[in-house]
Amino acid sequence: MKFANYLKPDFTFRKISDLHPEFCYENGIKALIFDLDDTLAVEHSGIISEDLIEKIKELLEAKIKVGIITNNFFSTYCKKVRDLLLENGLELPTIENAYKPSIESFRSFLEFWNLAPEEIGMVGDGILTDTMGAKLQGLKSIRVRWFQARFLKQDFLLFLRELLVTVSDSFRRFVLQHKSLHFNFERKEGREIVFLINTESGSYKQNEEGLQIKIEELNKATNKNFCTVSIKDEKAIKKFARQIKFGFIDTLVAVGGDGTVREAINLISQNWKVNLGIIPLGTGNLLAKRLKIPLSFEEALEVVLQNNMKTLSLGSVNEKYFAMIAGCGVDASIMKETKSEHKQLMGPLAYLVQAAIKLFQFRRHIFIIKLNGITFRKNAVTVISMIGNNLIEAFIPGAVDESVQEKDHNSLDVYIVKENPNRLDLINSSINLLRDQHKEDPNIEHFKTDELSIISRPNCDVQIDGDYFGTTPIKVKLHKNILNVLVPE
Repeated sequence: MKFANYLKPDFTFRKISDLHPEFCYENGIKALIFDLDDTLAVEHSGIISEDLIEKIKELLEAKIKVGIITNNFFSTYCKKVRDLLLENGLELPTIENAYKPSIESFRSFLEFWNLAPEEIGMVGDGILTDTMGAKLQGLKSIRVRWFQARFLKQDFLLFLRELLVTVSDSFRRFVLQHKSLHFNFERKEGREIVFLINTESGSYKQNEEGLQIKIEELNKATNKNFCTVSIKDEKAIKKFARQIKFGFIDTLVAVGGDGTVREAINLISQNWKVNLGIIPLGTGNLLAKRLKIPLSFEEALEVVLQNNMKTLSLGSVNEKYFAMIAGCGVDASIMKETKSEHKQLMGPLAYLVQAAIKLFQFRRHIFIIKLNGITFRKNAVTVISMIGNNLIEAFIPGAVDESVQEKDHNSLDVYIVKENPNRLDLINSSINLLRDQHKEDPNIEHFKTDELSIISRPNCDVQIDGDYFGTTPIKVKLHKNILNVLVPE
């Protein structure tokens, strides 16, 4: 398609009031997306006329879906529009700060409505943002106030202004890193509680029948829809990911170990309003133990139903989230080489066996670390970024004194375990680190930061929350108070 064709709409109307349901039926259009400023509302007024409100109601009554996409990023203004629509009984799915003509916003509506591109019409006054954006995604373009001879000068100036706004939006998005796509989508009654299950977990296999019976009982006893999905079912995961994104799921319950919890967190990252529940049926169950979630699936399920929430900070490694710890070096090599069948057979002891083997095989690395604006080099066996405390409890239950206080969760604690040829000193340093008794240990350096980057020579293994992740280089960040997790009262 020639570039000029992307700027030419499929249909033109002088005003929206001329757009009738019959037009949609005749052209196979099942849904309409409206631009906001200078289409539904006078620019920056936040006011939609009664005639246009009635037109939207007419379309909805005719079973034509209606939504709004706007590049406007002023939250108070957009809320004013949503409140006005709600006052008139209209709860329309809306995307704000959409960065049209970026196709991401249009694609979100395709997923939300589960329609083909040619079944959706984009109604707007913009040549670049609305017309070109819609045609890039394959939607039908419907432009209001198209070029006419007596409006040529006015439309040319509007085109220049739109070009400047598009350049400005690109600068905000790619240079200033402003977040895009603020979703305000419809919410369904009786939203789902989804159990994300690691069916390979030995503990799950032992409790599978009892858990399924409990879920069936909950479905009969409540007005919510309780359902299950295997972590291995990629097609189902993709479906639930869309539902999470658009707010149709209340709670995602991770049934398994820390790896399953991490997978659940990364699904929830599309919509932080979704709660995380945990039924700890894994090997380490690190996060569950720190949050004092019972290891019995019946008691853990009761915690989910109590709906008592705590907000947690999370870390990320190369934009993948973790809840407790990320490390690169010997600890990650231990995680990588501990086989799943050994974990099922020996539980946490499998890690200790592999650690004993690694004690005589580990490789030292040169780490180039940047944090708090400073870059430095260290010869070390591992670099660990930690949120929280008492990690040894995941491997040796009861070994940590309960009087030891948790650390400040509003920063990353970074520990560098330096190179030491004495293996006994390395063991002692590892125990001091896990017991939070590192301050007097000459082999451990400690820093607090919000983010850091790590390069190693040679590249070394990386683990997050006890599972192998990949290799360096990595960038680690702290994200403060973003996850709602269900905990005991």
